[in-house]
Amino acid sequence: EYRSSTKIPEIVPLDSLWFKLDVNTASDTFGFIWTTLNDPDTIGNNYYLWAKRLGRDNGFISVRGASFDDRLFNGERFDFNMARGKRFGTFDENEEEQSFFRRNDTVVVKFATIDTPVEKFWSTARAATSAGFNPFASPVTVMSNIDNSGRGVWGGYGVTYDTLICIPVP
Repeated sequence: EYRSSTKIPEIVPLDSLWFKLDVNTASDTFGFIWTTLNDPDTIGNNYYLWAKRLGRDNGFISVRGASFDDRLFNGERFDFNMARGKRFGTFDENEEEQSFFRRNDTVVVKFATIDTPVEKFWSTARAATSAGFNPFASPVTVMSNIDNSGRGVWGGYGVTYDTLICIPVP
């Protein structure tokens, strides 16, 4: 028998989204989605981000660094970018496109508020899978909010959706 609990925190929507070409590539096609977040002035807000390219992705895919907390920016308004993620164990169809969104992509961004135990699960799970089977990597214990040595997470998500057509802004 296993038990767990979670809460769905109050939704904190993204303020705005825009597409900006990457200045480090010679291409006028690839870039990142940028957004503005107004973090509430209460410590302990946690977030998770996914993106889905319509007509190209079968479902939502976690962006790189998908889960994060507000320890470094509590109560602040700030801009950040999203690097496109990929499904675990898959390869990009086009190596030069890796991590980028493409000009004219229509992207649905799924942004969620999550509670602290859910964020700890996702951040430790990401650290564990990033280490792969490297014998020299530091071991990572994946945190769980399930009792009785349960593995995984029981999570509640306060979700908002935004759609962006990737047209570069200057």
